[in-house]
Amino acid sequence: MKKLSFLFLSILLASSIFAQSETNWAKTAVTDLDYMHQMYRDNHAGGVDPENPTFNKKLEKEYKKARKNALKAKTEFDYQKSLRGFLTPFKDGHMSVWFNNKEYMSSFIKKSSLKNFKQLRKPISIENFADNSAWVYINTFNEKEGLFSKLVPELKKLKNKDIIVFDVRYNGGGSSYNGELLLSALYGKQYIDYVKQQVFKDEKEYYRATEWSLKSFKEAAKFYDVEEQTKDEIACLADAIADGKDICWYKEEKENISSAQKEPVAARVYVLTDNVCFSACLDFMDIIKGIGNITQIGQATDGDTKYMQKRDAELPSGLGKFSISYNGYINRPRKDNETYKPDYKFKGDMDDTKAIQEWIIKLDKKIQDKK
Repeated sequence: MKKLSFLFLSILLASSIFAQSETNWAKTAVTDLDYMHQMYRDNHAGGVDPENPTFNKKLEKEYKKARKNALKAKTEFDYQKSLRGFLTPFKDGHMSVWFNNKEYMSSFIKKSSLKNFKQLRKPISIENFADNSAWVYINTFNEKEGLFSKLVPELKKLKNKDIIVFDVRYNGGGSSYNGELLLSALYGKQYIDYVKQQVFKDEKEYYRATEWSLKSFKEAAKFYDVEEQTKDEIACLADAIADGKDICWYKEEKENISSAQKEPVAARVYVLTDNVCFSACLDFMDIIKGIGNITQIGQATDGDTKYMQKRDAELPSGLGKFSISYNGYINRPRKDNETYKPDYKFKGDMDDTKAIQEWIIKLDKKIQDKK
């Protein structure tokens, strides 16, 4: 049996070496890199950003450097390194490439100590913990809107709990609409709209007006079941393209809310963050900070740039995918890659939910005793 296993292993190793030698990694790297460069040049929001006039120059500079490395690629490692090297200098988590059909979240997993990522990511749900307290698991906003809608009536019932914890550990983003839906269930939609208006009052949103951007936006809206909410953005993009413009400035048409009362919530609300919190998770945090009486605990979040909405494109080789942001913001409330730091830091294992819950109960008592 051992001889058979050794023989099988030898065959596998030989096939792997043969496959490596049969692949022209330099040619593959150059082909994929050229396509990435073309797609970023023609569709990325940074290319038309009036606040970032050096984006295109930087894109060309990094492309030339990466192409020199791509031409020298002899192994799959060299191939991947050249493509990653093209994007790394931009320091933008929405501008990434990954390989071999690996889950996109793998780029976030590297930042944590997780050993069993999928097992630790509990489904989006609500559980009781301690006495008269609720734990809301939100490991992603990357689910269809219908799933979050089902939580709304359950969240409305939590207002008189002692403690509510929004657990956004492992949350790498998704649709910002889903986060707003959850907060509206607790505090009221008009109040959350008012908070958004205050938080983002100086912000301007735009889209890179290309056929690829329009198609990508429509696909995303369909996936998240929010086509009705995004029809104005789709029209803005389509009109800009028809008029030969390269940018669509979008302003959500909503009545000005001079003031709004939040629905009464007796519970003390906490949000548990880790260093995976990114993109739509950070949008969720923007609103939470605007609400003002929600305590952030755990670890500091990740950070992102002002180039937000993105879609994935497949590499010509079929060996992986890369992401392109076709939407951007001017005057965002956060600087690029700025993080949100917790009011109270948890120094233990961020994967140990039971230990965190015990810590929160003690922390909450300590906070209440000081009042």
